[in-house]
Order: sequence, then C-alpha cells, then structure tokens
Amino acid sequence: MSKPEKKLEEILVRQQVLSEQRLAAAQQRANQEKRSLAAVLLDDESISGSALAQALAEASGLPYLKLDNVEINPEAMQSISPQAVKTYGFVPVDVQDGALVVALANPYDTQAIEAVRFIAQKRGLTTQLKVGEAAAINQLLFKKNEVKADLVSSLLDFGGELAAADIGQEDDQAVQQYAAGAPVSKIVAVIIRHAIEGHASDIHIEPTETDLRIRYRIDGKLHTSLMLPKNIHNSVLSRLKILAHLPIEETGKPLEGRFSSTVDGRSLDFRIAIMPTIFGDKVTVRILDKSGGTITLQNLGMLDQQQEQIEQQLKAPHGLIIVAGPPEAGKSTTLFAALNTLNKSELNIITLEDPIEYEVSGISQTQINQPIGLTYATGLRSLLHQDPDVIMVGEIDDGEVAGLIVHAALAGHLMLSAMHTPDAASAVVRLLKFGLDPYVLAATLRLLIAQRLVAKLCEACRTEVELSSSSRKQISASLRGVPDEYRKLPNQENPKIVWQAAGCTYCHESGLIGRAAIFEIVPVTQRVKDAIVEGPEYDTIADVMRAEGNLSMYQDGLLKSLAGKVLLADVLRTTGNSTR
Repeated sequence: MSKPEKKLEEILVRQQVLSEQRLAAAQQRANQEKRSLAAVLLDDESISGSALAQALAEASGLPYLKLDNVEINPEAMQSISPQAVKTYGFVPVDVQDGALVVALANPYDTQAIEAVRFIAQKRGLTTQLKVGEAAAINQLLFKKNEVKADLVSSLLDFGGELAAADIGQEDDQAVQQYAAGAPVSKIVAVIIRHAIEGHASDIHIEPTETDLRIRYRIDGKLHTSLMLPKNIHNSVLSRLKILAHLPIEETGKPLEGRFSSTVDGRSLDFRIAIMPTIFGDKVTVRILDKSGGTITLQNLGMLDQQQEQIEQQLKAPHGLIIVAGPPEAGKSTTLFAALNTLNKSELNIITLEDPIEYEVSGISQTQINQPIGLTYATGLRSLLHQDPDVIMVGEIDDGEVAGLIVHAALAGHLMLSAMHTPDAASAVVRLLKFGLDPYVLAATLRLLIAQRLVAKLCEACRTEVELSSSSRKQISASLRGVPDEYRKLPNQENPKIVWQAAGCTYCHESGLIGRAAIFEIVPVTQRVKDAIVEGPEYDTIADVMRAEGNLSMYQDGLLKSLAGKVLLADVLRTTGNSTR
C-alpha cells in the first residue's frame, strides 16, 4: 500500500467518515478490482461527498474547493471537450495568473491529472489543481450546458407559446398586466421551455435568502440550472398563478392549480403546487406529456411473464390489485396502464384521484377536494351508487379507506389502488395493521405490484464493462433460483459484463436517457393467502412470496442491467443492495 493511501485511511477513520470495518471492506474491493481506494470510495453513494472530498484534499496535499454556487469562467472551458471532463472527473472553473484552475474528484487519478496538464500546456497555461466534491463537479458540468449567461438574449429571441396562453380575467388588472407582460412572461416561458428540452419531469422554483433558484428534476435527480435575482420572485409567482387560474392575492398558503399548452406540437399538462417557506412561496411544476399516446402495459418495460400475470388478474370480475412504492415511483402510470387495458365500452370505470394526472377518454374521473369534504372515503361511498364495474382509488392512506375498498371488492367490484410501501410484503403488513380482517383481505387480494424507477442507459453510447470476479459471484448468487424463462440472454445466465454509457449528443452527454421501472409482481396464490391469514409478520409473508418464484425488484433490476437497459449502480442504490 502506498503512503498516500495509508494517510487517506488514517484521515477517514480520524474524521469518522468511515468505520474501520467499512474501510477494510473498501480496501479489499480496491485490491480485488485493482483500483485505488479513492476510486472505490467515490463509487459509494452512501459516503458523504463533501467529507470524502475534504479527506482526499488533506491526504493529497491539494486545497479543497467548495463548489457550491461556483460559476464556471467561460475562458476556463475554452477548447475543452465536455466528454473529456466527464470521462476524467474534473471541471475547469477559472483562469488565474496564467494558470488553469481545475477541481478534481479524485486527486490520485494520474490519467485525469495528465489530461489536465496536457490541456493546459496546449493553451500555454500552468495548472492549479484543487479537490472538489464529485457530485458538485457533475452538477457544474450540467450547469455549463444550460442557458445562463445569455439568458437575456435568449428571452429576446424566444417568442414562446406559453406567453400567448389564455390567462383569464383577474380582479387586480394592474398586477395581471405586469405579470403577463415582457419580460416576466418570457422568463417563465424560457424556464419551462428549458425544462421541456432537457426532458425534466419537474421544475422547482425556490426563493432563497438572496436568490431565486431554478432546479430541474431530470432522470430522477435534481439539477440546479439557474440563479435569478430575488426581486423577480413575486412577478414569476404571479405569472404562474395567472397561467394556473389561481388568485394572485393569495400568499403564504398552499395552493394547487394546472394549465395546458402545446409546445413544438406536444400537448403538455403543467401541475402547479405552491408551498410557503421562510423566504417566500416555493413553486413545484410537474410536467406531464399527453402526446405520448395511450399508456399500456406493453410500454412499461416489464418482462413478458410479468405482463401476462397482470393481464390475467385484470380479467377477474372482482378483487383488489395494489401497486406499491415510494413517491415518484411511477405507480400512477402503472395504474393507468392497467385501466387502459380494461377500458372498454361495456365496463363502467370510475376513479378517485388527488391529483388527476392522466385524463382518459371513456373513464369517469373525480378529483379529491378536501375543503368541500370530498375525500377518498366520502367519494368512495358516493360512487358505489354509480353502478361501477371497476374503481381506481389513488391511494390507500388510512384504515377507513382500506376497509371501504376491501368491502367494495367483496361486493363484486374490481378495485385498484396504490400504497406508499417499499415492497409487496410491506403493503400486506400495512393493510393488516390498518385493522383489516386477515381472512377478508386474503379473500379479496388478487395481485401485488411493487416498483421503483431507475436510470435508463443511452443505447447510442453504451459500452460493455467486464465485471470483477467478486461482483460476478455476488450477482450470480443473487439470481440463483430465478426461473429459466426470465434469463433469456447469455449474460443473464452467466453474468460477465455490465454496461455503462460515457455520454453523447443524443443523451446530452449524460449517458442516460429517461427512466425505466423495475418490478416485483406477486399474484396472490393460496400459499400467500395462508401466510396473510397467519398474521402480520413481514418475514413470513416475504419468504412465501419469494418461495413462489416471484422476482424481487432487485432481481428484476439485475436482469435488466445485464441486458444493457438500465444502470446497475442505480439499481443497487434504489433497491438498497450491493454487489460488494
């Protein structure tokens, strides 16, 4: 072991960044994979990024550079390929006194240091190396590709469909005219346009003590895009309220609204949620693309066997189907894919939702409205008098709703709903803890679906990477017992490689393009019913579900990563598993 690495170990333990046991495991992996300890630690997302960066700086003798709110000097990035900085994990931030100032994620990466020095020498510059947090470096690279310095000129060039949206009539005409006029309407239009072009699912407009921060959620992760002057916050807020038909004068209280627009031929819905904070009202805008066609089970990316299991249960005249997962796991999409499978003229399908995320022709959809007393419980009691065949309730959030849903299933209705639980077994345990009779639940429950969203690899630039022997053994062990019909590819039968993507113009240099779902599909067999009746013991129920040959989300994710569809690291992070 080299002296620098020994020093790094001592610093990590002294600063309590890692326990000695975890450090020993990391060092063992580094030896097995013939990589530096620093490289292995940088892969571990459970370690504090800033603490690790400061430890690396101290061990290497380089200064630590805090990258929060750092703006890249355009001169620093001159003639430097974004691909190069992404590959080597560094970002040039400034040029000072004839030196190129560069933040490195790994100060022990000799190839990265050589690349930096080569780039600087070509421009007649020396180098000034510093250590920065890996996540902050990636965020800076993202920001570099965003519209920032030329925002004003972009506003002038941008006509914008949104600026011409129907804004309705408000009492305060002066405020309305100001908020609807240039440049505020164009600023809002550019923010939204930018999110659409970046394939963002959400926009976060957040006032801080000194600025207005704009962040986009892309492929599940938030990226800071713009820092705007704080004094435009009220005008931006008013413009969004006008678009969503919300009262401008209402401040300091939660509000929700929506509006629609067509951008580049795409029909889009925008759901606005406003929440007061200590620095002013924060706005979150959810972007929903209505032009993508009907959501079907076929385009959810599940395995053929999983799709067949769902379709079989949807043929039942009554019973309960649950989709489980944390927030932002794609549960609503799966529910509506199931409803679209059922959507036929001979069936009366009714939903209770909060909010209504997808509008579907042929289905009666009701929005929950708490202020007037329209809750899931009161709405469900009322719609049972509407002669429904299929009922979808957006979420089971308490015992009263759970009881009503189960009894409606017993009465002959096919019920679909969602729950915020991590897996299928947890959904059963929570329903039992709501006070449901185990015999009644076992009699009504037909299918459990648990899911997560993980990063999807860009097929245009993905490449093969050989698995280390330890990772190969761990993956093989994790897939032991998976039925042969799920393992159709040679690499799934005998894992040797995994896939990664360096980035290209098609995926905006990210290596990722969108997200895919990984699933746990559990038909409620007689053995599962018996386990439910035995009582609310998670381990008992989970063991029986596994014994029935159902894939866990982790196994589903492994199979998809071995097929080159999703990022293995994201599967490991999302499911809480590891190949180490």
